[in-house]
Amino acid sequence: MSSRPGPGGLAWQLRDLAAGFLGVIGRPSRGFYRLAEEGGTLWPPVIAGLVGLVASGAEPLKAVIIAAVGGRPDCYQLYVAAFVVLFPFYYAGSAAGFALGGWLLGGRRTGLGWRQLFRRVWRVLGWVNLPLFLVSAGFLAYLLTRARSLLAAIAAGVVPGTVPSLTFSVTGLGLVFSAAAVWVVLLFVVGLRQALAGSTGRTVAVIVTAGLLFSVLVHTPVARGVLTSFPDTYRALGQGRPTGVSVSLQAYRLPSRRLPGLGDLVAYSRAGGGRGITSGLSTPVGEFFQSGTPRLAYLGRVMGLPGDVMAVRGGVVFRNGRPAPEGHRPGLTGGQIHPAGLDLPETRVGPGEVFILPDDRSVLPDLPEEAGPLVAAGRIIGRIVSVGQTYVLPAAGFDADSSGSGPALGARAAEVAVVSRGDARVFALYAGLNRAGYDEEFGQAMHPVRVAVRKALAGAEPAWVQAFRDLAGRAGPGRLQRVLVEEVGPPPGFAPAKGSGAAYGPAHAEEAARLEAPARDAVLATLAYCREDWSRAREVVVIPNLLASAKTASLWLSETGGTAFVFAGPADGLPLKAVAHEFCHLVVGPVMLEQAAARRLERFDPILDRSLAAGTVASKSYRELRSYVEDCLVRALVIRIRPDGQVEERLQREAAWGFHLVRPFWQALGPYEDTGGKLTEQLPGILDAVDVDAVLREVATDLP
Repeated sequence: MSSRPGPGGLAWQLRDLAAGFLGVIGRPSRGFYRLAEEGGTLWPPVIAGLVGLVASGAEPLKAVIIAAVGGRPDCYQLYVAAFVVLFPFYYAGSAAGFALGGWLLGGRRTGLGWRQLFRRVWRVLGWVNLPLFLVSAGFLAYLLTRARSLLAAIAAGVVPGTVPSLTFSVTGLGLVFSAAAVWVVLLFVVGLRQALAGSTGRTVAVIVTAGLLFSVLVHTPVARGVLTSFPDTYRALGQGRPTGVSVSLQAYRLPSRRLPGLGDLVAYSRAGGGRGITSGLSTPVGEFFQSGTPRLAYLGRVMGLPGDVMAVRGGVVFRNGRPAPEGHRPGLTGGQIHPAGLDLPETRVGPGEVFILPDDRSVLPDLPEEAGPLVAAGRIIGRIVSVGQTYVLPAAGFDADSSGSGPALGARAAEVAVVSRGDARVFALYAGLNRAGYDEEFGQAMHPVRVAVRKALAGAEPAWVQAFRDLAGRAGPGRLQRVLVEEVGPPPGFAPAKGSGAAYGPAHAEEAARLEAPARDAVLATLAYCREDWSRAREVVVIPNLLASAKTASLWLSETGGTAFVFAGPADGLPLKAVAHEFCHLVVGPVMLEQAAARRLERFDPILDRSLAAGTVASKSYRELRSYVEDCLVRALVIRIRPDGQVEERLQREAAWGFHLVRPFWQALGPYEDTGGKLTEQLPGILDAVDVDAVLREVATDLP
C-alpha cells in the first residue's frame, strides 16, 4: 500500500506549490502543461489574489468594494475582508470567460468540453502572476527590514474614511516591475495556450476577444457608474503635490441619501460642466476612445448643510456659532488648516446647497469663484473613498530623507506643525468630571468658564453624575488624561457627553488662538535645546481645556506616531513651559524606558521613597520609579530651555513639591550645553552624574 499523500493533503499541497514554482520559472511550457493536466486548485487563486491585493489586478472588484465601504471608520479592514471573500468568485468568473472563449474558438478540435477547459484554465491562470508575486514579496520584505515604522507612517497619512492607494518610488523599482509585467504577458500566452490545448494564434484571439468583452461588460460600467478617478488639481487635500482620488459615484444616488453628510470628502463639478466624466472604453490596460469633458473636478470637505450658518474667522471654521470639527489627515500644518487672515462672513446655507472647503485652506485664494464655498448639491459627483499616497524611498531604505505626498516618519524639526484648537468633546468630558467631583485646582481660582459650567450642571441627574464619578474613580488621582484616551477613546473617537457647552465655544476658540504661537515657539525651542533635527511627532495639537486645573497639561501620542495631543489647562504663560514639558517627555521617554529596562534607574529608589514618605505633591502622581525620574529630568530641562530670571525659586519649589532630582539634573545639564552631541545620546551620562547620597542628605529634613 502506498503511503504517498493524496490530493488535498498538506504535504501534497506543498509539493504542488514547489512544483508550480519550479515549472513556471524553469520551463514554462512544460510546467504549465503539468499544471493544466494535474495541478491543484488552491494555489492559483491564492497567488493571483495576493498580487491583486498588494499590487495590481482585479481592479473592477476592488473598485466595487472601495465604493461600497468607503466612508466608514473601519473601511480598510472591511475592504481587505471583502476582497478575500469575493476574489475566488472573481477568479472563477475570469477562468470561465477564457474557458468559454477557448471552447467557442477551438474546443471541438481538441475534444475538450467547457467544464474540462474551465478546470484547466483555473489551474493555470493564477500562476501567470508569479513574476509579480515574487517582485511584490521581495519588495514587502524590503519594507519590513528597512522601514519598521512605515506602516505607522501610512496610517498617519490616511484621510479618515478612505482606503489608501499607495505608491512607492524607489530607484530601479519601476524597471523591475516593468520587466515583471512583460514576463507576465509572455507567461499568460504560454499558460493559456497549454490550458486551452490550442495554437498560439487561437490563444491570442481568445485573450483579445475575452479582454474586449470584459472591458465592455465589466470594466467600463464600473469606471463610468461605480468608481471613477480625478486628480487633485488644486491640491485641496494638502498632500504636497497633485495626487489622485477615487470617487464613489453611487454614494448620493440612493433615495434615502441625496445629500452628503457633514465631514464627507466630495468631488464636485465645475459650474455647468455636468458630472465631469469622460466617455469611452475602459480596459485593464488603460482608457481608449475618450470623448466629452475633461476629467476634472473640485475636491473639498462638506462643513455645512442646508440651514447652517457658516463663518470663518482667523482660519477657524464656525458652524452655527461653534468651531466645526476637523476631519483632515494628521499631517497638515497649522498654516494649511487655519491660515492667518482667512475670514469669511457669516453665510446661511440655502436649500439644495452645501458649504464646502478644501482641507488645505491655504489654497482658497487660488480657487476659482465657482469652487464655493456654497455649492449646489446637484454639482456633487460623489464621495471621495480613496486618496493616493506616494512615498519616495531611497535605495538604501526608508529613512528621514524620505519625501513625497504621503507622510514621512515623523518630521524634520523645522517642519513640525503646531496648531491649537478647542474641542467640544474634551469640554463635554471635563464638564461631567467637574460635576462628578473633579475639584483639583493649582491656580489661585478656577477659570470663569469652569465656574459657570459647574454652576450650570449643579442640577444634573444623579445617574449621569454617578457615571462620570465611576469614570474618574477608575482613572485615579491625576490621571484624567488616561480617562480621556483609554476609557473614552483617542481624539477624535469619543462622543460628547451631556452638556456640550455650545455657549463656551468662543472662549475656547479665543484661548486656542492665544496658545498657538507660543506653543509653536516652545516646541521648536525644545527640539533645538535637545539638538534633535527629527521629531517623533509630525504635528502637535494643543487643545485648551478651561475646565481643567490651571498649570496642568498632559500629552498623548497617537498610535500612528503622527500626532501629539497636548491638553492644556488655563494659565498665563502656560504654552512656554507646559508644552515644552510635554514635548520633552516625547524626546526623552524612549531612552528612559531603555534605562529602566537595563535597571540603571534603581539607584534612585531611595529618593523616591523619601518623596513618598513625606507625602509630597510629587507622591500623589508619581509613585513609579521611571515616571518619577523622567519627570524630574523633564522639569530640569524646562528650566534650562526657558530660564526666566527665577531659576533658584523654581528649583526650590520643585524640591518642596518632592521632585528632589530636579536640581541635580539641572546641574548635570550644564556640561551637556558645552558639548555638541544630542541629549538622547548623552542622557546615560547625565543620569550617572547625579550623586544619590548627596541628594539624600539634602532632603533628609523632609522626613517626619
